[in-house]
Order: sequence, then C-alpha cells, then structure tokens
Amino acid sequence: AVEGVLVAAKNAPNEIVNLSGDESVSVNELAELMIGELSPGAEIFNTGASWKGDIQLLVGDSSKLKSKGFQPSTPLIDGIRKLIEWHQNRA
Repeated sequence: AVEGVLVAAKNAPNEIVNLSGDESVSVNELAELMIGELSPGAEIFNTGASWKGDIQLLVGDSSKLKSKGFQPSTPLIDGIRKLIEWHQNRA
C-alpha cells in the first residue's frame, strides 16, 4: 500500500485514484480470512438477508494508478497478516 501511495503522490498528485489489488473478494471471504488469522475455528454467523440497494459486489479498479506505474505486489492474505501484526505490536 505504501508503494501505491508513493506512486500516486509522485505521478498523480491531486488526482483521485483507487489503491487495490487484482483480487475480487466478498465480505464473507474477507471475514473468513481475518477470522482465520485472529481466531481460528470461530464461526461466522450470516443471516443471508439482504435489502434493496445492498451492494452485491464491490471491486477496486486500480487501472488509473497502474497506468502511473503501480503494480500490486502483496496478496490480500499477506496484507491482512501484516496489518494484524502491526496492530498487535501497537497494543
């Protein structure tokens, strides 16, 4: 993420850019990844309920930032692990 911010600051100042990887991940998948790292074996309770206007899929589009030289290099699970480690070291 830091690399992406630096590329944006240098090559796209004052522009709005998305910083994302190339992976599409659902909220449930993200929750499973995080729980797997923080509390293996814990269950996720999901009612499956949805409502009108609920976002079904949200994917970051970093093509603008990529055109400025950014290439995602950290898989999502590695980023989650680094974030958890950083947070735990601050506690």
